[in-house]
Amino acid sequence: MERAFQDLVEHAERAGWDTIEITVALQSLSDHHMLMKAADAGTDAMIAFANERRRMLKGD
Repeated sequence: MERAFQDLVEHAERAGWDTIEITVALQSLSDHHMLMKAADAGTDAMIAFANERRRMLKGD
């Protein structure tokens, strides 16, 4: 993972990004990834709840 990270940073530098831009972008990507994972988990929980409720109402 370290090598892939370094490759990504080097690629951004070659594209003209400075260190601050790269760092902010990576932090933002990381934050958004965590928020996406949390939202997915919440959605999965709501779907499971709805399925269980439907099953209980049907008498299964």
